[in-house]
Amino acid sequence: MKTKIFRSRVDLLLFWPYLVYLVLVLILTLVSGRWYMLALAGMPVGVILAQYFSTSYTISDNGRLEIVSHRVPGRKKVIDIRSITAVDAKRNSLPAPALSKERLHICFSPSEEIYISPSESEDFVARLQAINPQVQVS
Repeated sequence: MKTKIFRSRVDLLLFWPYLVYLVLVLILTLVSGRWYMLALAGMPVGVILAQYFSTSYTISDNGRLEIVSHRVPGRKKVIDIRSITAVDAKRNSLPAPALSKERLHICFSPSEEIYISPSESEDFVARLQAINPQVQVS
């Protein structure tokens, strides 16, 4: 099986604090006429773009799942797909390497778990099951 990189599904509502900040800076800039304040708008835009472009899930042909995310700083996790026991769909907003509330809850090893949100979740789960047919999906 060929290595496949899955991008994260994106839920713009998770970015609402940044968007509110951006709108407030833009309004203050327009009202005050102080255009240098637009530099403050760069911060949330930078955070949003970093999270969007860095969050990915790679299923490699050697049976490893690599999770990379800027949303949870320093978070790069490699999971042996043969250690995955269950995958089920969940909806939550706990801190996780996911940019959407629509997530997959992955249980692996004896008692570890992680939430991710691949954009093509059906294909993602099918590839996991192709490597590890013991994965229970609900």
